[in-house]
Amino acid sequence: TGRPKGVVLSFDNVFAAVSNIIEYADYDTHSRELVCLPLTHSFGMNQVWANLLSGGFVYLLEGFSRVKILFSTLNEENISRFPGTPTSLSLLMGRYIEPFKQSTKSLQQMMVNSSFLPPDQAHYILKNMTNVRLMVYYGLTEASRTTFHTHHMQSSQEHFNTVGRPPGDISVKILSSEERELGPFEKGEIVVSGSTVMLRYKNQPRETQKCLNE
Repeated sequence: TGRPKGVVLSFDNVFAAVSNIIEYADYDTHSRELVCLPLTHSFGMNQVWANLLSGGFVYLLEGFSRVKILFSTLNEENISRFPGTPTSLSLLMGRYIEPFKQSTKSLQQMMVNSSFLPPDQAHYILKNMTNVRLMVYYGLTEASRTTFHTHHMQSSQEHFNTVGRPPGDISVKILSSEERELGPFEKGEIVVSGSTVMLRYKNQPRETQKCLNE
């Protein structure tokens, strides 16, 4: 939607975001996660920190393309958690659905982020991975981990389309162009406040002023 901007996050911002992940996804010392996501993106990096802070195990693999290594790691390391994007999961559960299912017998949780998970894809994952908790969360880098949601086979179409509810001190509102708070099913701008919201854009005071209302 525009030129790339640097987002300045404090240690408190990052800690708040990771703490929300740990609490919602029940991370503990028994967690065993395979992270194939790039660590230059907050999705992958925060998954690593969630394991480190909770005393869990994390195995790093560069990308999703080396499927034989990926499947053997899932199986041999008894991986219980596996984060991915809709695109990467579409690859693994489309072309490689049977070997993926065979290698994920210890898998308990899949977390999806970075883009919208279509309802038909969520339903397909739940149908094939019956023992897995499928979670999604929404959040820009500017306001990381804003809402969380767990999908279920029995979910309505509205629930398959939702990105969930905000945790802890995070507040989400939908405002009109006149900054009037809107009601259910009304379209407007998403406005977020709370401990995960960034400090500023790097070296862009005008963009920061337009974005933050303090």
